[in-house]
Amino acid sequence: MNQRYTINPPIQELTELFKNQRNFDALASSIEEPRVKVHEAISKMAYVYEKVRNAVDYQEEHLIRKNAIKRMLKRRIITKERGTVISEPLIRELIRAGYLKNDYFPEKRIPDIELIVNKYITLINLTVGQYQTLQEKKKNKTFDWIISTAAYEIQEYLSPSIKDDALVESMYKIIRPNLELINEIPNPEDRDVQIYIAIHRALIKSDQAILRYHLIYYYAPEWKYMTPDEIPNFAQKLPELQTRIEHQINNKMSDRLARYMKKFAPLFIILKDVVDQNSDKAEEMLANPQELEKAITKACQKKYALASSKLTRGVFRSIIYIFLTKTIMAFIFELPYELIFLDHIILLPLAINVIFHPVLMALIATSIKVPT
Repeated sequence: MNQRYTINPPIQELTELFKNQRNFDALASSIEEPRVKVHEAISKMAYVYEKVRNAVDYQEEHLIRKNAIKRMLKRRIITKERGTVISEPLIRELIRAGYLKNDYFPEKRIPDIELIVNKYITLINLTVGQYQTLQEKKKNKTFDWIISTAAYEIQEYLSPSIKDDALVESMYKIIRPNLELINEIPNPEDRDVQIYIAIHRALIKSDQAILRYHLIYYYAPEWKYMTPDEIPNFAQKLPELQTRIEHQINNKMSDRLARYMKKFAPLFIILKDVVDQNSDKAEEMLANPQELEKAITKACQKKYALASSKLTRGVFRSIIYIFLTKTIMAFIFELPYELIFLDHIILLPLAINVIFHPVLMALIATSIKVPT
């Protein structure tokens, strides 16, 4: 008789969600409806610009789109545009820059983006815009806090992280009952929040803006569908909510818990890939040791290939960044110095200074090997 594994209820829930989500995605993409489309030639120029910008302004790959939304949104809000004016140009700009697929986003969903943008613009006007007595530094910090949260909410609407959130939930349900380390936190509610924060950081590498978004909806779920008439009351409570959220994010246990969760994160990352790649037969496969081993091996091979590709892209971006900064420094400081004080340019030291560090970075990169 063949051995069979018993599947934990949280894992069963995860497999069911992945299967349903796959069917939903297939159905949504098959519906014929007007979608936002931009000119291909203009898109290529914007795409190249974003690639160069991201090479210079280095950041984690999974945060690039969120940070791009924040940058674009911030620029438009500063110019006093309203959500009705911002939303469609924002979507088009994201498509041109390669952050959304062309001819994919339904036009009928643009008003939903308008509601999100207007909600946050109203909140900004009621906090940063009204309290003139606030110190400039504090006003800027509050503005950035709100914009960062708005950017992630827009990203969540454009591309919901349903699978990542489900994975976080599964990891929480499996680890939480046996986690003794968390008992060092006296408040039971704070314990649960700290576990979620640690899992987010270890498993899906959530930054502070993403954590703030989730904590806002944890403490104030009504914010999601709040009407304009209700926002002033929410704005009055925002400073207290900010303090509460920042206290949780910066809790002294956060880093310690995140380090603990990192020991288990690879298991759940591979689990996600295995279930995602076999969503139609995931439960049957997870219960079968032989099939599960094959699926894990295949998922690991794909993960290593992806890691190798990400490493190559990361090295390339780093080399471009170092080369550009060294070249700029040479033109700003070294060339004027040699022309003013030496009356001529010594090319060899200048060339070495510009080229040496990128070449060294490339040589170091070739020595880094992804596990097989």
